[in-house]
Amino acid sequence: MKHTIALYPSVFVLLLQSMNATEILPITVISATQTLQPLNQTTSDTTIITASELEEKHTLWLKDALQFTNGISTTQTGAVGQMVSLYQRGMDTKHTLVLVDGVKFNDPSVSQAQIEFLSLFDIDHIEIIQGAQSGIWGADATAGVINIITKNPTKPQTTFHAEVGENESKQFSAVYANTYKKLSYKIGINRFSADGISSQTDTTSHKKKYENETDPIYNRTIFGKLHWQFLDEQSLLFSFENIKHNTEYDKPIFDMTTFKSVPQPNSIGYKIENSIKLSHLEYRFSTSPHDIVFYLNQSRFDKEDLLGYQTHFKALIDEFGGHYTYRYAENSSMITGITQQKSKDEIKKRDYTDNALFATNTTVWQQFVFTQSLRYDSYDDVFKSKTTGKLGVKYLFSQSINLFSNIGTGYKSPSMYDLSVASKTLKPESSQTFDMGFEYDHFRAVYFDNTITDLIDYTFDFSTYQSTAFNSDGKSHFKGIDISYDRSLTKSLFAKLNYSYLDAKDKEKKTFANRPKEKVSIALDYNLESYHFGFNGFYIGERDGVSFADYTKRVDTGNYMILNAVLNYNYDENIMAYAKLDNIFDKSYIEVDGYSTLGSTFYIGTTITF
Repeated sequence: MKHTIALYPSVFVLLLQSMNATEILPITVISATQTLQPLNQTTSDTTIITASELEEKHTLWLKDALQFTNGISTTQTGAVGQMVSLYQRGMDTKHTLVLVDGVKFNDPSVSQAQIEFLSLFDIDHIEIIQGAQSGIWGADATAGVINIITKNPTKPQTTFHAEVGENESKQFSAVYANTYKKLSYKIGINRFSADGISSQTDTTSHKKKYENETDPIYNRTIFGKLHWQFLDEQSLLFSFENIKHNTEYDKPIFDMTTFKSVPQPNSIGYKIENSIKLSHLEYRFSTSPHDIVFYLNQSRFDKEDLLGYQTHFKALIDEFGGHYTYRYAENSSMITGITQQKSKDEIKKRDYTDNALFATNTTVWQQFVFTQSLRYDSYDDVFKSKTTGKLGVKYLFSQSINLFSNIGTGYKSPSMYDLSVASKTLKPESSQTFDMGFEYDHFRAVYFDNTITDLIDYTFDFSTYQSTAFNSDGKSHFKGIDISYDRSLTKSLFAKLNYSYLDAKDKEKKTFANRPKEKVSIALDYNLESYHFGFNGFYIGERDGVSFADYTKRVDTGNYMILNAVLNYNYDENIMAYAKLDNIFDKSYIEVDGYSTLGSTFYIGTTITF
């Protein structure tokens, strides 16, 4: 079995195969420019998380994969299945565009991508592009892009996976793939359930206090992909993903005499039912040096919370587009395209259409790479038209030494929710991002400096439980440093270390809540014939969280380290078993004030392929 370790941008990715064999393969990405290109010729600050890394750690949820990624931090209001907030280079969740096989996962009715729904079974790799990418992808890509790429069916194969763990955790997956002449297809299901723990906890002791009530989670994802190469130059691709995600939660009460929130860890009857349906249809005509693509994407979001402040959310995104790539020289290309995206809130009867034109040129001349992107977005009189762009340069001194820098502009259009609670007309947020970095052998360092103007913020009226959206004056500033070092210490031992420093402040120079100033992650992987042992962990430094009882005050939610371990055993090429222990030392910590986290948790599982 091959064990793949994800590296930061470099010419090659290292594949550790058994005890003493080494194979080197090039790696390519698509999210940086919307066209396939070698990773070493991508100027953007890019991270690739490979399938082997996910499978060796048995990472099921996107949040857990991102814990070990530089430039990104997350918080969760409870344990598995509860709401996750993502901060890419310090910017809020709504500023990151999340895609599944290029299909938008950002729900326009709630202003962000709800990544707690995304399980990672049958994933080929995850592409993470840092910095403003609106010049390529449009709105929502203010901080960057996360594109989850699922596996392609390439050979007849059936895979079963099962896992059980504490808190009545159960996971079962099955995938069937086959080929027939020029047709290949797959269909699969992943099902996860757990009794979980009480999502809220005692805010005075900050200790896990599960009481007598648990908040269960159920996640079921059905997925499929079909590829038909009906002519040598022409093909059709269809993929879909259907997610059902149900969770229970605890609803606090607000004391009108003290004007403070009081947690209710034993609340019952509060349940959220979510349904997300993604689909992608693509026609491609490829003949060197031309590549033409037409596609249809649809994203459907349906959420019911019968006891919540708003009981029903329902949104739809229909996108049609096409682009043409001309490869005018070796590794040099120009891509031009057009897209129309219709977003609709079916509950509040709001909708708008974004018509866009875009172009990206990448020129590779000897050791020099130069990328330019420009995009024009026009809305139906809802917002003013936006023009955004990006410039990137990279100089390759050798296969392992390079310098790179990027400057870009981005924007975030108000969501359907923002428009429904705005006191006056809202403007899109605007951003400017800059980064520069270098790689030397196994060492990599990146400095970034980003600003946002017209940031959309909210005020909350506790007497009516209503929020009001408005554009803030002034600039919000996000800057920091990301450093990584990874290498094979021996033929069997691989080590990786990441360090991130962030300074994120609003217009009044106050630190944004929930973003750690420092984050460190480590990983050690030891491969010995049939066995693989992995040890990983992360440290969260100083982090100001919002007080559960009084939102005007801050509490410390940082300064802790979590360590995990996993042991894999490969019986043969078709059967693998494993055991993993998360939070080895049963560390008591909080990510969001007032909400529980899991203690030491044990899992065992197996995967059978034939």
